[in-house]
Amino acid sequence: LRVEKTFLLKLAGIPQKQYKTAFSVSESLLKVKNNTTMDQLGVQFSCSNHVRRATELHSFYSNKINKRQREMGHEPLDLEGPLYKCAALVAAAKMSRSRTNAREFCTTLSLSTVQLDTISKDMLSFKDEMKEQQISQTFAQKVEARSQQLGQ
Repeated sequence: LRVEKTFLLKLAGIPQKQYKTAFSVSESLLKVKNNTTMDQLGVQFSCSNHVRRATELHSFYSNKINKRQREMGHEPLDLEGPLYKCAALVAAAKMSRSRTNAREFCTTLSLSTVQLDTISKDMLSFKDEMKEQQISQTFAQKVEARSQQLGQ
């Protein structure tokens, strides 16, 4: 069910901040989970060309953060929400040196601009490490393929 948020704000007659709080509390109480996929977000916000890289970045980021959590003796975090997926799309667009409208993500999905910006910058900090890992994996695959060719 898709609802226009600006219409609901006018209908409710309350400030946007109060609306966001009430909305998130209602979602928590009702245990409603937003299962929006990266592909859906890419289409919705006209940045589907960044979906593959955003998916890789999101996966890498989730693995790194949850590895840290386990090392510190904490439970893994649920990083599958729209905030983290949108942050990955914003970060992927920045990696490609193209622009996305982060405000549109925030207003449409009731996200915090500050949180989205902070998380996307955090994801970008893993960019070099992710590239190094991809290069080493590619090299290992090439070595394995070459050794299989020589073994035959």
